[in-house]
Amino acid sequence: MKSSKLAAGLAAAVLAAGTVLAGSFPALAAEAPLSIADQGYFSAGGLTITSDGTFDPSNQWEETGAGQTARVDHANVYYQVPEEETRLPIVFWHSCGQSRMGWMTTPDAGAGWSDPFLRDGHAVYLIDAPHRGEAGATSRAGTISTKTLDQRWYTQFRIGRWESGTSVVNPGSQVPNAPASLDQFFRQMTPDTGMTSDMGADFDNDLVARALAATVDEVYARTGKNSIVITHSQGGGPGWTAAEYTDHMAAIVAIEPGGAPSADSAKFQEDSDRLLLWR
Repeated sequence: MKSSKLAAGLAAAVLAAGTVLAGSFPALAAEAPLSIADQGYFSAGGLTITSDGTFDPSNQWEETGAGQTARVDHANVYYQVPEEETRLPIVFWHSCGQSRMGWMTTPDAGAGWSDPFLRDGHAVYLIDAPHRGEAGATSRAGTISTKTLDQRWYTQFRIGRWESGTSVVNPGSQVPNAPASLDQFFRQMTPDTGMTSDMGADFDNDLVARALAATVDEVYARTGKNSIVITHSQGGGPGWTAAEYTDHMAAIVAIEPGGAPSADSAKFQEDSDRLLLWR
């Protein structure tokens, strides 16, 4: 890990993925509107690549792209800063098949994860990972699958079971199960423009981690504050690896992390010796 200055540490939260993606915060529904001091977008990390040859300014539609540049492999970040910002900023990193939308709202238009943290005084930074959502520009040609995979996602996120063409939610799940809500959930799914496997076999953990670290560094440059990083599922691996590339992570909150070191591994013990439990 790059930093021995990591001021606060790891909270590994093992929560139901369906609740993470689509659970609601019903107590917030009656609260006053949020007061936002600033909001906007920026890109972080990534590469600029240049093709061989010379660009002809009289023929911009030339097919090969000779001599032209492309900005690729970056993260796209949407941020909101509350009027009463009293706590550390939080960077949200989504899971496989998802974008930042999964943190922003629920499929039945309820409050997402970002709203309660804004109300609690945190600025929030919601990432579209490299090759997802609004960060689709890529240095490698992936394969956009046309497979019909709604039921795979429903099952993989442990929302429930899909039986005889019908969704059966798991007991205790907060996931809205009305047809309109399920339709909205499935329409949140987004492809990875840089992968050839719809199973995630060629997911580039290090590339994504560097973009996350660049985001954390940009937040520090703008605010002078270290960030709490909240990851879900596939985001867990890059979330952990990103700490090797930045000194400005205050804590990692890993929800059902995929690709992160297991609790009994030497890597986990080595890194955890440098961490304090963040609450």
